[in-house]
Amino acid sequence: MSRSTERMERGAFDGLSEACLPLSAVDHDPAFDAEVPQHPDPQSSPGASRHVGPLLKWRYRRVERYIDDHLEDRIMLADMARIVGLTRMHFAAQFRVATGVKPHEFLLQRRIARACGFLRDESLSLVEIALKVGFQSQAHFTTVFKRIVGETPNRWRRLARLGADRIDPLRAGAQLRC
Repeated sequence: MSRSTERMERGAFDGLSEACLPLSAVDHDPAFDAEVPQHPDPQSSPGASRHVGPLLKWRYRRVERYIDDHLEDRIMLADMARIVGLTRMHFAAQFRVATGVKPHEFLLQRRIARACGFLRDESLSLVEIALKVGFQSQAHFTTVFKRIVGETPNRWRRLARLGADRIDPLRAGAQLRC
């Protein structure tokens, strides 16, 4: 990235302080504290490879807040990239380095986490919950829920109703906690 491009990206947000950004609801990951390393200018060293650093902490927080505030809406990669002042591809690469998942998978995990809270409310139907968390159909919601949590939403709801002390909704390696 050229210095002028880097300055333009930083310049758009220079007046913002960390206090303006909400604290993350997810566990703190030290990878978010890292600054993007300075990369050699590709024009000055023709053989230099480009290294993508992690998304900066303030950018991650801003995206996370945007997703949580608009969970029921259609959220596109371009929307997430725009709110942090990056191109879609640059944002996606930095986001994946920082979180270990693609932005779309992160979005699905946030939707499912919110759905777990709604599933505890017996008055809401599965269709209502699916629509409240941004899925277009109950079938898609069920498919994604089962892939991420390991149970269907209906079965998860029944287990929660039975008072299972610790419903382990995740298979090994997943990051979501309901």
